[in-house]
Amino acid sequence: MEYKSYLKQLLEATIKNNASDFHIAKGRPPVMRISRKLVFFSKENKFTAEDTKNLAFALMTEEQQQRFLIEKEIDFSYSFESKA
Repeated sequence: MEYKSYLKQLLEATIKNNASDFHIAKGRPPVMRISRKLVFFSKENKFTAEDTKNLAFALMTEEQQQRFLIEKEIDFSYSFESKA
Protein backbone atom coordinates (compact mmCIF):
# COMPACT_ATOMS: atom_id res chain seq x y z
CA MET A 1 0.00 0.00 0.00
CA GLU A 2 1.17 3.53 -0.76
CA TYR A 3 0.66 5.05 2.68
CA LYS A 4 1.20 8.70 1.75
CA SER A 5 -1.52 8.68 -0.90
CA TYR A 6 -3.87 6.65 1.35
CA LEU A 7 -3.28 9.11 4.18
CA LYS A 8 -4.04 11.99 1.81
CA GLN A 9 -7.39 10.38 0.92
CA LEU A 10 -8.26 9.93 4.59
CA LEU A 11 -7.30 13.50 5.48
CA GLU A 12 -9.30 14.89 2.56
CA ALA A 13 -12.36 12.96 3.79
CA THR A 14 -11.74 14.29 7.29
CA ILE A 15 -11.73 17.87 6.00
CA LYS A 16 -14.79 17.26 3.80
CA ASN A 17 -16.71 16.08 6.88
CA ASN A 18 -15.63 19.14 8.92
CA ALA A 19 -14.02 16.83 11.47
CA SER A 20 -11.84 18.38 14.16
CA ASP A 21 -9.60 15.32 14.63
CA PHE A 22 -8.38 12.24 12.83
CA HIS A 23 -7.32 9.14 14.78
CA ILE A 24 -5.38 6.02 13.84
CA ALA A 25 -4.95 3.01 16.12
CA LYS A 26 -4.04 -0.63 15.72
CA GLY A 27 -7.08 -2.91 15.53
CA ARG A 28 -9.51 -0.13 14.53
CA PRO A 29 -10.48 1.53 11.27
CA PRO A 30 -9.67 5.23 10.89
CA VAL A 31 -11.81 7.56 13.00
CA MET A 32 -12.87 11.20 12.70
CA ARG A 33 -14.18 13.41 15.49
CA ILE A 34 -17.26 15.24 14.25
CA SER A 35 -19.19 17.46 16.67
CA ARG A 36 -17.48 15.76 19.62
CA LYS A 37 -18.49 12.27 18.43
CA LEU A 38 -16.12 9.62 17.11
CA VAL A 39 -17.19 8.47 13.65
CA PHE A 40 -15.51 5.45 12.06
CA PHE A 41 -14.73 5.35 8.35
CA SER A 42 -17.28 2.61 7.66
CA LYS A 43 -15.74 1.31 4.43
CA GLU A 44 -12.17 1.07 5.71
CA ASN A 45 -10.51 -2.00 7.21
CA LYS A 46 -9.09 -2.16 10.71
CA PHE A 47 -5.46 -1.06 10.85
CA THR A 48 -2.73 -3.56 11.54
CA ALA A 49 0.30 -2.56 13.62
CA GLU A 50 2.21 -2.13 10.34
CA ASP A 51 -0.52 0.10 8.88
CA THR A 52 -0.54 2.28 11.98
CA LYS A 53 3.24 2.67 11.99
CA ASN A 54 3.43 3.46 8.28
CA LEU A 55 0.59 5.99 8.40
CA ALA A 56 2.16 7.74 11.40
CA PHE A 57 5.57 7.73 9.70
CA ALA A 58 3.99 9.22 6.56
CA LEU A 59 3.25 12.30 8.71
CA MET A 60 6.73 12.54 10.21
CA THR A 61 10.08 13.77 8.97
CA GLU A 62 13.00 11.33 9.03
CA GLU A 63 14.31 13.06 12.16
CA GLN A 64 10.93 12.71 13.91
CA GLN A 65 10.76 9.03 12.96
CA GLN A 66 14.19 8.37 14.47
CA ARG A 67 13.32 10.29 17.63
CA PHE A 68 10.09 8.29 17.96
CA LEU A 69 11.93 4.98 17.56
CA ILE A 70 14.36 5.96 20.32
CA GLU A 71 12.00 7.68 22.77
CA LYS A 72 8.86 5.60 22.00
CA GLU A 73 6.74 8.78 21.94
CA ILE A 74 6.56 12.04 20.06
CA ASP A 75 4.51 15.21 20.03
CA PHE A 76 4.26 17.12 16.76
CA SER A 77 1.83 18.95 14.52
CA TYR A 78 1.17 18.42 10.85
CA SER A 79 -0.02 20.91 8.23
CA PHE A 80 -1.95 19.29 5.39
CA GLU A 81 -1.53 21.18 2.10
CA SER A 82 -2.51 24.48 3.76
CA LYS A 83 -6.01 23.03 4.23
CA ALA A 84 -5.79 21.96 7.82
